Amino acid sequence: MKTKEKSIFFICLAMIVSGVILFSVIYSGQMVSAAQRVETYKDNGEDESEMTQESIQSQEKTVREQAEYMEELEEEQNIAHSEILEVMGVRNALAVKMNTIERALQTMTLTKSPQKMFAAYYADGTFNGQESVLYLNQEVVWCLEPSELVGNVGKGITYALVDPGDAAQWLQNRYGWSWNKINNLAKAVCFAKQYFGDHGLCGYALVQDLIWSEIQPYEDAGETGYYLLTNGAGNTTYQCEHLNTREKVNEAIQAVWQQFYAYNTLPSYQGKTISVMPGQTCWIPDTNGVTDKTSFIVPDGVQVIPGWHENHGGIWLKADESLAGRTVTVNLYKNEIPAGSEGILVYGATDKKRQSVGMWSGAISPTYGSFRIICERDSYLNARYEARDAVAPSIDLHIQKTDAQTGKNLAGAVFEISMDGQKVASVVTDAEGKAAYHWRGEVLYTSYYESVQPVNMFSDWKSAYEAARRDVKQQVQDAVTQLKSATTHIWRVEEVQAPEGYARNEEVWEQTFDLNTLAVEVQYTNVPENGYLKLQKVSGNPEITKHNPCYSLEGAEYGVYQCLEDAQKDVGRIVTLKTDATGASDMQTICAGIYYIKEVTASLGYQYCAEQTEIGLPEGIHRVTVKSEETTEVRCVEEPAGKTLLLNLQKYEQEHGMTVGPGTASLQGAVFALEYYATTDPLHDNMPPVRTWYYQTDNNGQIYSTGEAYLVPELTESDGSVLWSDELYREENGNVFYPIGTYRIREISAPKYFKLEGNMHFVENTDVCPDVKTGLDAVLRQPYSGASAELYTMGKKSHGEILIQNLSVHAYDKLHYGSITLYKTTADGKKRPLSGVEFHMTGQTDQDTYTAVSDENGKVVWDHLAPQVYVITEVKTAEGKNLLQDSIEVKLPMEMNLEDLVKNGQKEEDAVYDVMTGKYCFYDLTYCIGNTAILEMPFTGRRGWKVYGVLICGLVLLAAGIVFQRHKSV
Repeated sequence: MKTKEKSIFFICLAMIVSGVILFSVIYSGQMVSAAQRVETYKDNGEDESEMTQESIQSQEKTVREQAEYMEELEEEQNIAHSEILEVMGVRNALAVKMNTIERALQTMTLTKSPQKMFAAYYADGTFNGQESVLYLNQEVVWCLEPSELVGNVGKGITYALVDPGDAAQWLQNRYGWSWNKINNLAKAVCFAKQYFGDHGLCGYALVQDLIWSEIQPYEDAGETGYYLLTNGAGNTTYQCEHLNTREKVNEAIQAVWQQFYAYNTLPSYQGKTISVMPGQTCWIPDTNGVTDKTSFIVPDGVQVIPGWHENHGGIWLKADESLAGRTVTVNLYKNEIPAGSEGILVYGATDKKRQSVGMWSGAISPTYGSFRIICERDSYLNARYEARDAVAPSIDLHIQKTDAQTGKNLAGAVFEISMDGQKVASVVTDAEGKAAYHWRGEVLYTSYYESVQPVNMFSDWKSAYEAARRDVKQQVQDAVTQLKSATTHIWRVEEVQAPEGYARNEEVWEQTFDLNTLAVEVQYTNVPENGYLKLQKVSGNPEITKHNPCYSLEGAEYGVYQCLEDAQKDVGRIVTLKTDATGASDMQTICAGIYYIKEVTASLGYQYCAEQTEIGLPEGIHRVTVKSEETTEVRCVEEPAGKTLLLNLQKYEQEHGMTVGPGTASLQGAVFALEYYATTDPLHDNMPPVRTWYYQTDNNGQIYSTGEAYLVPELTESDGSVLWSDELYREENGNVFYPIGTYRIREISAPKYFKLEGNMHFVENTDVCPDVKTGLDAVLRQPYSGASAELYTMGKKSHGEILIQNLSVHAYDKLHYGSITLYKTTADGKKRPLSGVEFHMTGQTDQDTYTAVSDENGKVVWDHLAPQVYVITEVKTAEGKNLLQDSIEVKLPMEMNLEDLVKNGQKEEDAVYDVMTGKYCFYDLTYCIGNTAILEMPFTGRRGWKVYGVLICGLVLLAAGIVFQRHKSV
């Protein structure tokens, strides 16, 4: 018994587990997210042979009935609708298929979303919250029987296709709707599906409501007035404000129908009868403005061209002569089918045990129409043709001018042209030696010629018309030939001015031509005259180049050319002018005329000529006129090569590599000399600079040579000597200019509180770091004659010299560090040293703190101190002694002018002289401290001991008096 119970238990458990797994598989495979769009149906592999013969016959019946309905419309409107539908695709693949017949052959599974997604309201106001999205093989379907809840889809209920799976036929059978109404509803459904864009579930609900809104109470009282809303009291899972009230549903349905009506609008000439004359074009306006969205099916002999006329859209309509007396029909249809080709599937309940499924399996028929054309005609008696022609008199006279000796084309020759003894034009030959005159006379007309051919029957009208036209055309051609031959003119060409440097050709050309002659070429030659040409080259900046071996006027070469194009390309050079040391060229004999000169080889230190001597001429090209038996000199001003350099120097404190000095030390005030040497070769000893400029660093330790505020006009050194900065070289526009040569930058005076010790280097070359007093060399030179100057450092590396853009330098100086020494003694006359006294010292700029204790000699030493003010405080004294009440303030270094130096008995050699401030600085200070903190002068030299001995003794006596007074008071 227990074994049987266990078996039953395990069987039930297996069934439960299997059910859970099956439910998970079905649920995960069938459910579609509320925001997900319907996926494309995938064939489940079922054979088409399973479609029943009954369903096939039903499908054929549906197609046949639709065709019969279209034939009825054709008969009613007298339009060849079958032709329209074939072109539009109702019977081919052009139309948008809503579904396919083959879908009816597939086995289908109907499922629903497990959520209660929508609120459903009936006409009587009752409510249910059971409505959800329905899927057929994972494609969305629509319920056509809202009175039957989707919730009634239950276990064990089967589904089948009916009528045969065609929703249009299903609607006809159920409600008796016409094919036209169903077709229009299908279009409106397409608009409704995309009305809310990405809100797919709102589109689902709108399509559902749109279909139900067409059901009238007398057709199905249980289904009319039914609403499917996206929000409701039934706790719907899909919440959206688009369709959360009945008013919004009705408003959206009306908007969809408005889109449908706008699509259904045809041009205003739809259904009209239009009369035209054969062979003529007429304008038919479209007041509805939809011609651009319309396609036309045009019979032979008719042209329909959509376009614009006087800011109105419409068509240009033309019927040729072959349609005279006939009436034809032009069919038209709207070429926009509503977007969306996915299937619209519907289902309906036939009873409680069975659900039926239908699909739109036909095609949406676009909106179509037509208009008639009546071609008017005259009587059948005659075909008449009348015409004449025009002759436009013209002739082109072409003149070619060349050198009689070389055949070279000559520009600038002036010719006068006369017709029948009257001057009509004056022309000038161009660079190719060509000139032309184009004469256009007044139009001449022939007489009118007419031909009339009899027409016996309508079919002969076209051939009679063509015969009349051929007859007239021949007569007109003969008249044109006669008119051209009978009209003549006398033409005369004469040279009135020869090209520069040539003698005038006195020969006169004269000919008579009728109108059959359209073009004539006349050739003229000239004999040249000779002149003389030379050139003088001068410096554009003599202040720089005079007596400067880096520049020379000798060796420049200039090409002489016949035309500007040859000069630009350096081809066809006639002669070459070469300069001597004074810049003067040799003299060349050359034919008189206009020439172009360009420098082809530059001399040492100069750039290629870049003058612009005339507006319209490129830079560096001179135009010169050489006259017969005269000497012409060209003056060429050329700029020396050089550069507008930027000296960008940054001063550093060498020990820490900082751009800010420690303590009160500043990198401001360092003086650098920039020296110019007129050579690009290595400098040798005792070579003097041509010019020297002195620059001083700013409060950031920087120098920018473009800012002349950094330039020091004069500088007085410690020995009283004065250094003067030379004038800067400048261009015409005032910009500072640096000529070719060698530039040395070196430091001659360190900033305040710094030593003139350290090194410097170019930013681009850190391998070469000479002493700041030696300095760095850079060379400004041309890589080749005529080129712009380039800057190179003199420092060598394994791969050669280094090209740099500007003088970017980093310079380092060592800081003058100082020391403070204290001697702590008793205040009595014996001045015994006190050991163990502790002092604290704080730098007032960098806030660094120092602590020291006096040794057996009472001595305290602080060294390697940065310049700043220090405050010294006694924090612990010897046993039995009192602490100093006041702190001691010491400024390091101590600065004196020369008068104070002498007055206090100090030596100049014991101090460091600062050039920029003119002060003497003492960096090692020594103080003797008793019981007072008053200090006036440290021990800085031998002479100071005598002076301060007296001062200290006075301080001791003062301290002793204070002590005695205290005892006396006690």
